[in-house]
Amino acid sequence: MIAIKLENLYNISQISKALPIFKPDLRSCSNIDIKSSIVLGLSGAYRSVITLDLKELSNGHILIAGMSGSGKTFLVKNIISKAMSINDISIAIVDWSDEYKDIARLYGLEIIDPCNIISYISYRYSIEELSHYIRDKLGSEALSYIQKLNDARCIRERIDLLNDSIYISLNGLDDLKVRAILESYIWLENKELYRRAYRKEPFRFIVIDEAWKLISYSIDILKLIREGRKRGIGVIVSTQLLNDSIKELIANAATIILFKLQSNTDIETIEKILNSNISKELNKLHRGRFILVSNKVGGISTALVDSQLNVYNNDTLIIEARDMILRYSIDRLKRRLLELGVSEDDIDKLLQDAAAAGSYIGIEQLLKIMPYEIRRVESIALLKEIGLDDSYIAELL
Repeated sequence: MIAIKLENLYNISQISKALPIFKPDLRSCSNIDIKSSIVLGLSGAYRSVITLDLKELSNGHILIAGMSGSGKTFLVKNIISKAMSINDISIAIVDWSDEYKDIARLYGLEIIDPCNIISYISYRYSIEELSHYIRDKLGSEALSYIQKLNDARCIRERIDLLNDSIYISLNGLDDLKVRAILESYIWLENKELYRRAYRKEPFRFIVIDEAWKLISYSIDILKLIREGRKRGIGVIVSTQLLNDSIKELIANAATIILFKLQSNTDIETIEKILNSNISKELNKLHRGRFILVSNKVGGISTALVDSQLNVYNNDTLIIEARDMILRYSIDRLKRRLLELGVSEDDIDKLLQDAAAAGSYIGIEQLLKIMPYEIRRVESIALLKEIGLDDSYIAELL
């Protein structure tokens, strides 16, 4: 099992941001392999634990779709955590916005920059072959960028980009450079693909954040998805949008996780591909609840799941504030609201509503019972305790 490198992080808040901590009691679940199973959550009525065994997938492709703030990132980080705890599994993260940088540092993944990728290709294969590919696909400007990176010669010795656990950040690159690096990395993975032996059990996962952007850029990612599943490569994608380019990914993914989607068009796309009428269930989803779809030969099976986000802790309240997911002790909230002069009846009603929604409330529900006009200083102090910054509090009040 890999050791977590706590020295790579500055403080405890970074640890909590990087790693979604959840410790369910699986001792009574005799049919679950704890070593390789990730707990996704509990069935809709809290009847049973829902798990995903990373070593027993029919193929390693996992699609996670949902609007911003629905719980995708929380779930992906839990999958990454479990994958990193299995000795014979490696992981590569392709990140658009540094969303996963903290968890990559937490687990000691090698941080790879664009120059490292091009230098590795030049060392392992032929840079001329890649250059022809980039020029034909993206043009001379993209080729010049690749050649400039190659001239820098920043090879990382003892790092194997195709088998080690790595983190690739695309944050801050302009559109052309993003396309050039994406195409180069996917080209590299596809070149190696046919050297890998056929195997059913996944041994390497490639995590791609906001996959609708990547797939719209790179047709070759579809080749990796089609052929990779035969050779133990699992592609895990997180996406806000479902467009035509994702259709083949959905068809090839054995596991599909659907949080609340942004538009009716996205829902129609899913229904058409899966040949299943699930729009009613999708429209009812709230933050942290999803539909798990097992896409198998002969049909699909679905389950409504409250994710770890919602069953995080029976003593913890989950508070939605804009695009943030905040957690606060129920006992402490009761005590602080009583100190503010809120009646016990109002507090009980708030917590009953939260329990009905899976220990989850919106910040506006909390504000309704807070006497912030009379006790403004104390109310602001509580909102800061919960995790809101000054500018957002000013907007609210």
